[in-house]
Amino acid sequence: MAAGVSWWRSFEAKVVALLMVVGLLCIGGSAYLLWLSTSYLDARVEASIGRAADLADVVRPFYRAQMQALAESYRARAQALDARARAEGWSVERWRAVLEETPDLAEVVVDAGGERRTLRAARPPGEDDVSFAATVPEGADEASARLVARFVVDPAHDRRFQAVGRVRRALRVEQRQLDAFQRAVVRAVLLLVGIVLVAALALGVVLARTVTRRVAVLAAAMDRIEREGEDRAIPDLGRDEVGRLAEALRGMLERLEAAQARVSYLERIGAWQGMARRIAHEIKNPLTPITLAVQQLRDKDPGTDPAFSKTLRTAVEIVEDEVGTLRRMVSTFSRFAKMPKVRAQSESLRRILSEFERAYGHLTDDERDRLEVGGPPEDLFVWVDRALLKLALVNLVENAVLSARGHAAGGVHVRLSVQPDPDPSFVRLLVDDNGPGVPLARRQAIFDPYETDRSDGTGLGLAIVKKVVLDHGGDVWVADGPLGGARFVVRLPRASGSDAGDQSDGSSNGER
Repeated sequence: MAAGVSWWRSFEAKVVALLMVVGLLCIGGSAYLLWLSTSYLDARVEASIGRAADLADVVRPFYRAQMQALAESYRARAQALDARARAEGWSVERWRAVLEETPDLAEVVVDAGGERRTLRAARPPGEDDVSFAATVPEGADEASARLVARFVVDPAHDRRFQAVGRVRRALRVEQRQLDAFQRAVVRAVLLLVGIVLVAALALGVVLARTVTRRVAVLAAAMDRIEREGEDRAIPDLGRDEVGRLAEALRGMLERLEAAQARVSYLERIGAWQGMARRIAHEIKNPLTPITLAVQQLRDKDPGTDPAFSKTLRTAVEIVEDEVGTLRRMVSTFSRFAKMPKVRAQSESLRRILSEFERAYGHLTDDERDRLEVGGPPEDLFVWVDRALLKLALVNLVENAVLSARGHAAGGVHVRLSVQPDPDPSFVRLLVDDNGPGVPLARRQAIFDPYETDRSDGTGLGLAIVKKVVLDHGGDVWVADGPLGGARFVVRLPRASGSDAGDQSDGSSNGER
């Protein structure tokens, strides 16, 4: 977390809060839908239970009255049997006949011959049958009653009555279960809300820290770059948006570093050009008087002393040779100081290489030396100043020849070829030689002006090459070559064939 930023204002807190809000909204929406559904279903169920309970309450008194009427009919029948038995003086056998004639009469208890006897029907009721005992006189207990008649109640009446009771009990159970279910749903929803909030909080913290940790790493890297300016390494942060941001930042820093190096180099080249201009001016001015003076000395020789004349001629020749060397150096300095601005246009690379091969096909007078030029497989167009590009190629080839001279036993071999660049908007020109190569420690310094390891070199050839290439919006570097020596890679911007003939008014970066 950045210094001075409280946690509540941090990105991590915002992600956590967002996830919790989303979780609450989801749970709230689900709970609301659940409440609507359960309210509707509860209302329907409660209405159904209420209607069933009302119906059971209506039916139960009806069946109760029916059962009471049935009991009254049994009592009346018992009283009628008692009256007939007294009037007719029924014997035990007569009572047995009555039991056989009356299907629902299961048992009678009577006083016969001075003793109390219990008579049962031939087919006694089952264990599950419901019976009703009617006593005479009414209200007497069975032990003291004159007559006890036990009738078997019709099972249909009992089943209907019992069914009504079971329905009422079941409705009460259903109502209790419905209330318990509603309470369970409320508890489950509350528990789910708590679980989701805790999970959202934990997930938010993990996710936020996963993201913010990488953002913090990125911020620390940027802070380190800002403070130190040297270590510009951006770590790999994955393949998501943060990773792509780090990759884009890495590419931006690389391009910025390349642009800074380019600007720094061009600034140094500009300073060196100014110095070369002054040096050329300071050296060129006294060369003519020196030349005239030594010529006068040689012309004034009286010739009286042969030894003196010989010494004088030798001195004059040495001075003239050195003056010629200085003139060539001054000419090189002047060319370096007065390099023209780039006037780029779309040029055929095949044409440029063909013209270069015709002009410089013979490197030296040694027949073993050879220049191999390989054109592109297809006609590519580059956005260049043709004259300045040829100047750069000449300097590279001459540098390769001078480096390989004396090192390659079988003669100098220089190869000029074309290679595609990973960026399709650029193309590469490769100059390979069979010389000693360039040590890794010198590969940056060799492009600096006056940097040379040859006693007769000015160290301006490669500096001119790099300035020309940078002015075209390209780049140049050195690596190991397949011929055993160095490989100079020139990276140039491509152009379309339709742009041929279009020219730029000397933009120093080769822009159209």
